[in-house]
Parts: sequence; C-alpha cells; structure tokens
Amino acid sequence: MSGEKAPDEAAPEGAAPGGAGFGRAEAPALAVRGLTVRSGGRVLVEDVTFAIRPGEVFALLGPNGAGKTTTLRAVLGLIRPAAGEVWLAGRKLWPGRPSALRAVGGLIEAPAVYPYLTGWDHLKHVGRMRGVFDPAALYALAERTGIAPHLSARVATYSLGMRQRLALALALVGRPAVVVLDEPMNGLDPPGMRDFRMFIRELAAEGQAVLFSSHLLAEVEAVADRIGLMAGGRLLWSRSVADVRRAAGRRYRMVLRPPEAGEALLRAAPEVVRLEPVPDAPPGTVWVWLADETKAPALIARLAGAGVEVRAAAPDVPPLQELFFAWTEADGQANPRGRAER
Repeated sequence: MSGEKAPDEAAPEGAAPGGAGFGRAEAPALAVRGLTVRSGGRVLVEDVTFAIRPGEVFALLGPNGAGKTTTLRAVLGLIRPAAGEVWLAGRKLWPGRPSALRAVGGLIEAPAVYPYLTGWDHLKHVGRMRGVFDPAALYALAERTGIAPHLSARVATYSLGMRQRLALALALVGRPAVVVLDEPMNGLDPPGMRDFRMFIRELAAEGQAVLFSSHLLAEVEAVADRIGLMAGGRLLWSRSVADVRRAAGRRYRMVLRPPEAGEALLRAAPEVVRLEPVPDAPPGTVWVWLADETKAPALIARLAGAGVEVRAAAPDVPPLQELFFAWTEADGQANPRGRAER
C-alpha cells in the first residue's frame, strides 16, 4: 500500500459525537474523507466525510437530489470522485486501488439483472467473480434473503420484491466487510420489511458494516445505529439516533385552558424549543419541545401562576419521521435544533 495507512486514529469530521470515534484498536470498516463528485460542471457531492465501524448500521437521509445515491455510488467504485478518499477495510479505493472493492458489496437503485437467466445463474456468476465456488454457501445466502424458493425461475418472472431479495444475496457473496444498499426496502411488503430489519441487524451482529439510504423513516429508526442528514450535496451532520432525539429536545403533549393565553406564554418561554398544535385534537392541545426536560415542572407552575390551567402534560418521544420533516422545512438546511451546524 505504498506506506499509506487507513485513517483510523480519530473520527472524521461529521462523525457522531460522544463515543463514535475510531481509535487504533478499531479501525473503521468504511472511511470517507472530503468526498467531492462533479458532473458536467455541477457539484453533486461536496466535501462529504464520515466513517462506519464494523458491526454498525449507518443510514443516509435527505430529500431527493441531496446526493445520497451519488455518495453510495462513489463508495462502490461506480463513479470517480473529483476529490477525496474512500477507504474500505483499510484499503484505499480512491484514488486508484480497485482491489479494495473486494471488501464491499452493494445494491444501487433498480437491481441490474439478466432477465432470461435464473436466480441461480446469477448467484453462480457472481460467486465465480468473487472466488466463492461452494454451491452450499451460495444457496445459504439465497435462503437468508428469502429468494431460495425462486432460484430456478428466470428473473424475468420475478416481482420487484423478489429482484430486491436476489440483488441483496448477490451483494453479500463473499461476505464483504462493507454492505452498501440504496433504498433496499423498495418493493418489499410488510413481512419483507420485517425480514429485512432482522437480516440487517444479523449482518451487524456478525461484524459487517452496513451503509444504506432510505425514505422509509420508520424503518430507518428501527434498524439504524446512526443517521446522517444530507442536503444540497453536503453531509450536514451524523450522529446516533438516540443523540438525534436528545438534540431535538423532549416533547410533551399539553392541554391548555384558555388555549390562546397558554400558547402565547409558551411561545415566549425561553426553554421552549418548538410549539405546534396537535393535529385533529381539541383547541389548546399542543406539542411542546423542551431543550431540557427538567424544566417542565417549573414551566407548568409558571403557566398556572399566570392563570393558565394545564389539564394534561405527558412526555412523548417524537418519531424520526416528524423530526426529519422539521429538519427539511427549509430545504434541509437545519440541524436537529433548527440551526445550521458548522
């Protein structure tokens, strides 16, 4: 490797704070540093940096056109970046070491298959390319992804969900250290999504790093250890799901009487991060986000002292989907507290 060393001494900028750094004892399975991709004079991805350790599941979120798929394609070696580095299991892919691709398998956009070959033909072909010649090992992969009963059929007869399952099996041939999946739950029915969640967690438990993008935020919340938010070709931040919720503030459902006076006092309260009416609820029923949940009793007491009756105040954890919509209200240029993070 010409004396080069994988970047394993510290977490890259943008890595999750508080425990997601990478020391010498645990080099990242995937490290992306300063990744920039241009096409036709346009910057598609700019200065993206993150790392994923073995056994970690990392999800990229962002609106359409944010740069998620372009980033995944660069990690898989499908496009050449204009600047930056990609390291796979300690081997530098960019610039220029194709042998690093042995450490990664992936599924990008619509599965690329040969419609008149069978599923088994596909597995054998990819097995030969990756040096896996054991039919039992290939069949075991098909069983894990749920495509085994259909291996003898031509792929032209497969549904979208079946193609997704086959493509996932193909991505895992040779047990790559890094698994990259673009919208992997597209075309899956609810049982298929449940199986996918279990399968991804199994891969992580076995030490494989998983990087995926998705617009199904409930599924992301159920399977990811960390998430990164992209917008305008930049990675705005990345952190654990738990840290995201903490940064967003604790949410309470309150019922206020009289509604107008109560809401006016809450909007002026410095400890209130955000205030919204609860949809399809009686007037005066609001969501209240607090930066510090320990301030809730004092806030309620202050409302009562001002003549506002708080008929109910119950803590609630907002789902990731609601947080995502809040972050992207202004073209995704917000962090979990609503301010651009630099």
